Parts: sequence; C-alpha cells; structure tokens
Amino acid sequence: MAGSSLDSLISLLNTRVADLQQLVIARNMYPASSVTDLSAVDVALKAMELQVQKIKDRLREETEAVPKAKKLIEASLRQQKKLESMSAHVPSYLPERMTIINQETSKCWLPETSKPEHGLRSSNLEEEPAVLPKIHERKAYSRQGECKLSMTCQLMLKPMLNL
Repeated sequence: MAGSSLDSLISLLNTRVADLQQLVIARNMYPASSVTDLSAVDVALKAMELQVQKIKDRLREETEAVPKAKKLIEASLRQQKKLESMSAHVPSYLPERMTIINQETSKCWLPETSKPEHGLRSSNLEEEPAVLPKIHERKAYSRQGECKLSMTCQLMLKPMLNL
C-alpha cells in the first residue's frame, strides 16, 4: 500500500516536472523573463524533490519499525497468556484455612521488631506507632538476586506460585 502511494507520488512529480518544462518552453519565447522563470522552476523542483526524499525516509523508518512492533506484539501476547494462566489458577475465594496461611506467610515477610524493655519506656506517651514498610521493601535477597524465604514460607507459597 505504501509502495503504491509512493509510486503515485513519483508519477505526480514527473507530471508536474513535465508541465513546468512546457511552461518554461512557452515562456522562453520572451527572453527577458526566462532567467527568473527558470530560477523559480528550479526552486519549485528542488522543493518537490526534498519533499519526496522526506517521504522516502519516513517510509523507510516505518518499514524498519514493523519487525520491532511485531516483536512487541508477540511479547505482549505471551505476557497476556501468562497472566491468564495465573488468573485461572488463583482460587475464586479464600477459605478460612487459606486466611490463616496468608497471615503466617505475611509473618515471614515482616521484620522482627524489637520489643521495648519495661525499664526503657518512652516518656512521650502520644507517639504515633511506626509505619511498617511495604512488603516488597522487606524482601531479603541473596547474591544471585533471588528472594530468600524461610522454608515454612516456601512450603506455604509453593502451590500458589509453582515454586
């Protein structure tokens, strides 16, 4: 489709050049104005050539972008299939036992907070409790960058995450 439009554009350009040549021949009957007419034709022709070159460059860029777009679409479809698969394996409801397991799992992610000793209480009674960091900030990573979980957490999460 883009090739046919480029061909039609080139055909129109050639037609325009032929028309301009005929005008130049007709105006050459009057030698006094022929030099300015020729320079105007030359300027118009160069402008059209520049426009055609820009169109060719843009067409080449679009042609080069097609394989990249196809790869992105394929990656998006693979990701969508993975998400659909994950969604299919997530239970539609969480029974009471799963709620207890989730609470135990969240304990695996929470850092141990030190309990204040009875003799070292703060004198300010209106202190706000400390806000716990988000779960993703509490992960411990090994040297390889993998998340380290306790064995109990791994056993509880294995059926859900297919570890």
